[in-house]
Amino acid sequence: MHDLLLQNQQQIEDSHLVEYADNMALDVPQLLRKLADHIHLSRIQTDIDSGHT
Repeated sequence: MHDLLLQNQQQIEDSHLVEYADNMALDVPQLLRKLADHIHLSRIQTDIDSGHT
């Protein structure tokens, strides 16, 4: 998945992520739950903030 995301950096909307996960036979319902819960939002924000200092 990592390589796929790097190759498609401009196409990482939720719909794209679902398509990628489905193509890889991953658990799409679990992915959708995680996206809806914003489970990784604080980690992403921390990474963004560290780039501004």
